[in-house]
Amino acid sequence: MMQDKSQKPAQKNNTVLIEELMNLAENLFDREEYKQCITHYTKVIHYNPGLPNLTYALYMRGCAYEEMGEIESACDDWQKAKSLGFEHPMGVDIIDMSLEKYRS
Repeated sequence: MMQDKSQKPAQKNNTVLIEELMNLAENLFDREEYKQCITHYTKVIHYNPGLPNLTYALYMRGCAYEEMGEIESACDDWQKAKSLGFEHPMGVDIIDMSLEKYRS
């Protein structure tokens, strides 16, 4: 990710922090440490990281909830991510695919 040089120092620090938190959360997810993963994605969401990262953090936190069997929380996060209106550049709607598994 390229950083905008016009950003203020606090924004740059937040950008770096968000990237670090997201990388850590991804690693935790890969290691199946879902509770810690959720904690880190929640921190990312708290920093309001911009539409693509916010959408992704909500989606991935939902996936971690799903892995823990917390389907209602997973669907809540996926619905929040969907409501943001961000469209994947490749046209893939992984959020809808995830929600579709649990629609009655």
